[in-house]
Order: sequence, then structure tokens, then C-alpha cells
Amino acid sequence: MTRGLILAMLLVALFLASWGALTDSLTTDERSHLVSGMAPLVTGDFRMSPDHPPLARMWAALPLLAVRSEWPPAEGSGWHEGDFFRFGSEWLVTRNETRRLLLPPRAGMIAILLATIALTGALAARLFGLRAGLLALAAAALDPMLLGNGHLVLADVPLAAAVLAALLALQRFLERPGLLRGSAVLGALAAAALVKFSWPLVLPSLLTMAIVGARRGMPGGRRPLALLTLGAAILLPAAIWAAYGFRESAFAPGAEPDALMYRASDPGHPRPETMSDAWQTVLHDPLTAAPRRTAAAAFVRFAHERHLLPEAYLYGIAYVEKKATLRSAYLLGRHSMTGFRSYFPIAWGVKTPLGLLALFALGLAALVAGKARPSPTNPTNPTIPTVAPLATGAIVFVLLYGAAAIASHLNIGVRHLVPIEPFVLAIAGASAAWLATRFGRIAVLGSFLALFGATSVSAPHLLGFFNLAAGGIEGGPRFVADSNVDLGQDHERLRSWIARHPDEHVVLAPFDESIVPRDLDLPLLVSDDPRRTLAPLVPATYVVSVNVLLGIYQPAVRDAAWGEGGLLPAYRRLLADPNADVRTLDGFRRVRLLNRLAHRDPDDRVGASLRLFRLSPTSLAELLSP
Repeated sequence: MTRGLILAMLLVALFLASWGALTDSLTTDERSHLVSGMAPLVTGDFRMSPDHPPLARMWAALPLLAVRSEWPPAEGSGWHEGDFFRFGSEWLVTRNETRRLLLPPRAGMIAILLATIALTGALAARLFGLRAGLLALAAAALDPMLLGNGHLVLADVPLAAAVLAALLALQRFLERPGLLRGSAVLGALAAAALVKFSWPLVLPSLLTMAIVGARRGMPGGRRPLALLTLGAAILLPAAIWAAYGFRESAFAPGAEPDALMYRASDPGHPRPETMSDAWQTVLHDPLTAAPRRTAAAAFVRFAHERHLLPEAYLYGIAYVEKKATLRSAYLLGRHSMTGFRSYFPIAWGVKTPLGLLALFALGLAALVAGKARPSPTNPTNPTIPTVAPLATGAIVFVLLYGAAAIASHLNIGVRHLVPIEPFVLAIAGASAAWLATRFGRIAVLGSFLALFGATSVSAPHLLGFFNLAAGGIEGGPRFVADSNVDLGQDHERLRSWIARHPDEHVVLAPFDESIVPRDLDLPLLVSDDPRRTLAPLVPATYVVSVNVLLGIYQPAVRDAAWGEGGLLPAYRRLLADPNADVRTLDGFRRVRLLNRLAHRDPDDRVGASLRLFRLSPTSLAELLSP
């Protein structure tokens, strides 16, 4: 019976994730992850996109070795300078059929998603019992945060899987040490170190578990733990070196001598032209140009000077920290380059289904009331304390990871909370303690049905999910946007919409024009490429990305830019000047149109990220007026 329930829940998750994988088009982040994973498999070169370690990316790209594709030539494609944006688009969009190259990697990511869901159920079962484990697994199988990100080639769910595996494996090792169990701990920790640079946040959790286990006299304490720690100190650097082919240089043997990894640049400064300059840039503060004094920067300098780890790994640590220092963030109609402390609590609150929030609250109430609590002893051997280390390690990880997220300047999506979502789901599973009472059964089952309904109604648009209190998919972007809503995933759905409306003249304003399918040949309202011919401003159906409407990365679209002290007076002068530069006036008119469309109710919606506006001659003239 139990196995049947587990299988049924995993099949539900498989169906929902596969639905999204089959209908979502290539996303902007998948382009960089896939080309960064494929490059070392094809060429042995790690120059592409150093913002993540390679394990999850290479896992996703591995099936593509069996799929015929045209790898772009080095000349003119962005390969020389490690430009994963340009090279990735050239490979995935221009030279090959995107869908054929996209589905096998997504299948590999769904496998990791299902493992994460199973591990979530195992965590809750170890902490609060079998019924809690089953409920947590069922909630995880319906969680839009896991499903919406887990079917895409992203690194957040793989990190969650590695962290869960490490904590559960250490708990088992503390209970009964052995070579296989110790290897499982080391393997999970090595996987975390090769998936995301935020992995060190799990180390204090593991250390806490070790201390608790040793103090309680568990068999895996003290001497076995000392051996395990020594093994970790040896294995982790070895695993990192192995992932990069035991080669310090990021570049394959025989690479061009002036090759570059992807470069960060400071505002108002030219991009570095050599790797030496690129290193200096990632290790300096973009605001003061002074050397960064953070712990990560100090470690990178120390390790790089002594050749302790591969160049690409160390450069990646510095690059990620540099990139997170200044990044456009949006919250409740406000924009910032340094983020908001309230971003992640609000984002999690509006993007979590109300049913799951209710289960989480019921689980917390069960813990406070003593209805659900970690088991103090092992049922097969009452002399061995069991889950106290696991419970303590989970608490430490959630607190540390949550605090790091809140303190971060990188506010682009709730998906950065995915590594702590399984622990939230485990607490939701603790609400099973209330099933012993009639009122409790009504509350728990009602909350679960609400979760099921919210996810079912929103599928397959789970990346852009918002709960009903936030206004759903339509109203949610007034709270948060960016990767919470739009990664460019709805272009295939737009193709289907156009097929149903063949008589409409469509003009597109995409979030990322370089991932628009090449056979979806639509005129563009705006473009980052100054050589591109834009659509004339005529009555048409304008399809606009939510991120573009909100000016997430286009400050000139925002209301703040169009006040009396901003662009509006200049726009009036240009309209009144018969000798005004045509190109300048045209640029003003386009951003003015986007600014005004943001305040207009759309006529239709495609997926979660695209809004459609049917503009007549009268409405277009009104929107373009000053």
C-alpha cells in the first residue's frame, strides 16, 4: 500500500513536470547551462559561463552526445571570448532544431526532480514518521516551486537533492558507521560542491550534526567522524580537480593563447581584453574599484596564487560574487540595483499555494503543540538516539541559507530558495499529526485538496505560478517578476496562439530575443541589436513580455523615467520639432508605448509571461501621446 502511494505520487509529479518540459520553449538560463555543459564534453574546454560548477550542466548535456547537432565554428560565434549568450544561441537556435536538443536534457533534470521529491518524503518520514513522510512527498509532488523549476535545465533542484542526500546520509552514518554509508556522505557533499557555489552553506549543518551525534554517543561519533572528516578534506579537492579533467587551465590544450572566459565588467568601464584583466575585474568592487575584502575573494586570491584548485572553479566563485553585487531587482513596483531585504519572504509568500501555506502552518502548530516531534530513540535499538542530529542539521541549514538569501543583493527569483523548500515541505508533512482528530482531518485534507487544485489549474505554467491571494498568474507580477514569471518559456505557446489567430498582425517585444525560435519570424517592437530592423508603429496585436512591460532590465520603460523631470519633456520637444532626428524620436515612441501599455489591461495572455494588446489606430495614437 505504502509503495503504491509513493509510486502514484511520483507518477503525478512525472506527469506535471513532463507536461511543462514538452510545452515550455527554450529559456534564457537553459541556453547558458546547456552550452556550458556541452562545451567540456565536446571540446574539453571550460571557458563558457563560469557562474556554476559543471556537474549538473554536464549531466543535462550528456544525452546530447547521442544526438546529432552542428557545433558552431569558433570564428564569429562568441567562442573566443567565452560568450555563452551568443554561442549558446548560435548552437541551440540558429544552427539546430531547438526542441530536438532540449528534451533529452530536460528528461535528465526530471530524474533529479523525482529524486528530490523522494528524498523530501524520506526526510519527513525520518523526522516525524511515515504518515508525515507520505504527506510531505505528496505535497512535494504538487509544489509549483519544485515542478516549475525542476523540469528545466537549472542548478537549484540539483543542489537541493545533493544537500538532502548529504544530511540523510550523515544521519545514517551516525547511526551505524560503515564504508558505504561514509562514501554516500562524501559523494553527496562532492556533488553539492560541483553543482552550485553556495554549497558551503551546508557545511555548518553537517558539522552541527556531527557534534550532536558525538555528544549523544552515537556509534558514528568521534573516531568514525574524524575519519569521515579526513576523507572529506581529501575527496572534495580531488572531486573538483576530477570534474575539470585534472587541469588547472580553463582552456583545452591547444586553445588560442588569448582565449577568454566570460567576463564581468564594471559600469562605465570597457570589458577586459585579457584574462589577467578579467581576474582583476572579478576581484574588485564595481562601485569603488577597490579590491574586494570578502571571505570569498580572499579565498580565491589565496587559492589562485597557490594553484590549489582549477582556474575555472576559482574564477567562477569570484565571478558569481561580483555579479551578485549589482543586479536589477523588482519588488512591489519598486526597482533597485542592490536588492530588498523583504524580497524572498514576500516572493515565497505570493508564489506558494495557499493550501501548502496552510499545511505548513498546521505543521508548525503540531510541532509547537507537541503533536509532532522528532523521535528521541531508534525504534529498533532504544539505546541509540536517532534523528536529533538530522533535525538540528536541518534547522541550521534553513536558517543559514535563508539568512544568506535575504542578505544577498541577487533578487531575481524565488527559485534561489529551492534548496530549503524540502525542509518547508517536511514541516508541512508534520501536519499529518492532526489526522487523529475529525477537525484535523478536515483541515489537513482540505488544505491538501486546495494545493492539488491550485497546481492542477495552473499547470503547465508552474514557473509563473502565483497564489490566489496575489492575484494568480494575471496579478502576481505586480509583486515580483523576472525569473518568477518569465524566462522566455512561452514562445512555443505563442506559435500555437498565432496558428489559431492567422489574421492578426503580431508584433513581439520579447524578454530575450536571442532565444526566440528562428522559424517564429515576427517583427520586433524593440531590440538590443542596433542593426535589426524594427516593426513600424502601426495598429497591430502587440505581444509583450511581462519583464519588458515592467522595465526589469529596461530603465527607460519605467514610470520613474517618464516624470516631468525625466523623459517626458524631451519627448514633447521631439514631437514638436519638425527637424527632430527620426531615429531618436522613433526610439522615444517605442519606450513610451511600452510604458503606457504597462498601465493597460491586456486583451489576452499567452502562458504566464506574454501579454497581448490589440491596438487600433485610435488607441495607438492615444498611447503614443505625451
